[in-house]
Amino acid sequence: MKIIKKILIVSLLSVVSLNAEETRSIKPTIDVNKKIPSNLRKTVFFSLKHYNSAVIRTKIKPLLGKEAKVISFKSNNMLVITAYPESIKRVQEVINKIESMKPFEATIVKFKKASVADIYQDINAMSKSLFPKDIVSEKVSVIDSNATNSLILVGKKENMNKLLKYIELLDIEGGFTSKNID
Repeated sequence: MKIIKKILIVSLLSVVSLNAEETRSIKPTIDVNKKIPSNLRKTVFFSLKHYNSAVIRTKIKPLLGKEAKVISFKSNNMLVITAYPESIKRVQEVINKIESMKPFEATIVKFKKASVADIYQDINAMSKSLFPKDIVSEKVSVIDSNATNSLILVGKKENMNKLLKYIELLDIEGGFTSKNID
């Protein structure tokens, strides 16, 4: 029987893949705190909290070499990457940056005087023109609720607050009338 590949467990969530030639030089006792050589591939698990692992997988794939493998697990929103330490470090920086972005928030705006049916289309158009729709993190979605005469805003808090200033100007009796906005 010939051993083609061995796996060295470095920590609970980090695994190093070794080829047959590299395994000959391994001593029986291995110091897990020792730095892993840059010519060995590592397998690292990334548990994502805010963003879909399949989406992140497609975004980071170009940052990895051809030898790298990336798997995303839908059930626990996890990425598993096998690559050289240099590539892992680069990808980890990107994932940390993406994960540190603030998730969207939601705000319900209940109208006291105006009818949401009269102003919804204008507020929605205003949101689309104020915030770039191609940059998902900047976009503010506007959802109308005629039953409760309210709007639901979903997006970045700063952008929602900007839109709320304009919405307050439109909550007037008798429906929508135009106002000049600075």
